[in-house]
Amino acid sequence: MMGGLWAQAHPREAALLGEEPDFEIGNHSETHAHFTRLSKAAARSEVLVAQRAIERAAGRTPRVFRFPYEERPPGAVRVVASCGLIPIAEDVISGDPDSGVSAGELVRHVLASAKSGSIVIMHANGNGKHTAQALPRIIAGLRARGFELVTVSELLGR
Repeated sequence: MMGGLWAQAHPREAALLGEEPDFEIGNHSETHAHFTRLSKAAARSEVLVAQRAIERAAGRTPRVFRFPYEERPPGAVRVVASCGLIPIAEDVISGDPDSGVSAGELVRHVLASAKSGSIVIMHANGNGKHTAQALPRIIAGLRARGFELVTVSELLGR
């Protein structure tokens, strides 16, 4: 998932991600706002402004949306859907933004928590403190357990 402000601040990185066919580009709002505190109009703006920024920077149109802070108020879910995006929810939160969580702990947590159909949240925007060290081990561990890694849209059958 990509935020609109991040896409604008990191156009080169966004473009590189957009060129990677195995990386699904999703919308994560313009400013990473708390959707529980937004009016419907403000929520719509968060979604649509980000959508345009991501399209410009990444060269691809997001089809899925993940809410910041795991907040999915029903009214905002309807707003996201009315913008043509599929609202999604994660079920495995890696904890990678916490600098006190080691790469080994990330690996153990994700491997212990993942199940068929899981959506795992990790950060590639610099907020994931040990993500780069943990991710190859997580991928290998999931594959060793027989998991196939797919995009969210593939998971949803779209």
